[in-house]
Amino acid sequence: MGCQNEPSGAVQIVRAPSQEEERDWADGERSLDLAWFARASLDIRGYRPSPEELDWAAQNPDTMTDILDLWLSEPAFAEQMAWYWNDLLHTAVWIGQEERFESMAFTLEEQRAIGWEPLAYIEQTILSNKPFTNIVTTDSVPTNEVLASVFADDSELLDWGMHQTQRDHPAAGVLSSRVLWTRHFVDFLNHNRARANYYSATFLCQDYLERDVAFDFSQVSLDNVETAIQTQPECVTCHASLDPLASVFGAFQENINLSYDQQGVASTFKQRWFAGLREPSFFGLPLNNLSELGAYTASDARFAQCMVEQTWNFFVESTEIDDLEKIDLTHVFVGSDYSIKQLVEHIVQSPEYVQQNSRVLRPEQLLETLVQMSRIQNEDPVFSKLVWSPEHRVLFGSTDNLGVLTANSAFTVGHHLALEWLTKELSGVLDSDLLTQNNEDRVLLTEVVGGSVSGHQPQILHWKQTLHSEIVADSDAEVQALMNLWNNVSAERGELAAWSTVLAVLLHDPRAVLR
Repeated sequence: MGCQNEPSGAVQIVRAPSQEEERDWADGERSLDLAWFARASLDIRGYRPSPEELDWAAQNPDTMTDILDLWLSEPAFAEQMAWYWNDLLHTAVWIGQEERFESMAFTLEEQRAIGWEPLAYIEQTILSNKPFTNIVTTDSVPTNEVLASVFADDSELLDWGMHQTQRDHPAAGVLSSRVLWTRHFVDFLNHNRARANYYSATFLCQDYLERDVAFDFSQVSLDNVETAIQTQPECVTCHASLDPLASVFGAFQENINLSYDQQGVASTFKQRWFAGLREPSFFGLPLNNLSELGAYTASDARFAQCMVEQTWNFFVESTEIDDLEKIDLTHVFVGSDYSIKQLVEHIVQSPEYVQQNSRVLRPEQLLETLVQMSRIQNEDPVFSKLVWSPEHRVLFGSTDNLGVLTANSAFTVGHHLALEWLTKELSGVLDSDLLTQNNEDRVLLTEVVGGSVSGHQPQILHWKQTLHSEIVADSDAEVQALMNLWNNVSAERGELAAWSTVLAVLLHDPRAVLR
């Protein structure tokens, strides 16, 4: 088993040879697997390793755990984990597409703040180095200046942080989120069963809809559904535990006459009213409110196993975790006081992670790589569309959190169109750079030295190293080919066309968009 024991000292990062390449991975050999190194950087902190990190790793292949520890300590890791969790929570870019909220006329800033609130539970738990059980037990709520105005809080936090609200709020972390249950809303007749199943599937990895149950629909009509749920053995199999669990989620009930502020706050009265439909319980244990649900969840063995399984699926998309691997990693996770950092460090060194097939970058990973490569700001109103615009996200194979809920990890025509849009926008930046005399004010042409042709080579080298995660020298054939391309296009169509063409070639190369 790849993760059965805690690693001690240096770890040898190797992968089994594929059909495309064969390498001699002798037991005593130490060498840098660039594909693994780039993938780990992207998956842990959301962007590619810098040329300096590539050089360091090539010279120190025996100490990969050192740089893993460093990456896992960066704030970028917490943000990247929050984006992974958005694949489960689906809130980041959802609210701007919901017709039922159109009358509230949220600004783009407010939409983003509302969408990030459930994800901030994940981010802030990791940033504060708290056990991951904190995401279902904390009595604080995440907020920033924008969200505080939406919920009429007295918080003075300008950036995201945890806040003690003055209102009576359940100590159940994201389970009592002021946003999550307005995203996963239900109609009155559903009695919160959809919410209860969503909770069970997400935090316990127990999806009622995936249970194998023989069912005779001829015994049920629209007039006796509720009776059948309580009397038909096939129905009772699920509903005996689902319905009592659903009762506590009645604390959040939508009403078109309520403001968003009122919808997001848990109501004890509404919870008691819904509890009257079915006495609440947590799989047979007495349950009175969301705070108790959070405590039950944190202490349930299924929660630890589920967090291992969900995290594994974030990082290893091509291979399901087997039972023995789950047991080993759960032991690591619980033994480290529910440290998500320790769990991820083990996962990215597992054979399954190292050997998996290449996948397309996530939108936030491509944007952050461009940010690291240049002086583009990740909040730039144009380039941030790659992450925050539902249409641009879907083009790049991601989800829009409302209609498209499954990402596409294979390169498609949509990815090509997104790259066409991106290179066009980058050409505009290059045009501005060429008109800027001061190198410090340039955004993309940050490495150009002097005005001679030879002075452009460092820029091309920098782009290639960063976008392709390769250790290359000035004399390498591909670098020389790009220089020749630059010279030819420049002679025919000018410098702007030359820079735009070279950057487009690098970005459209599979090495730039795969991990």
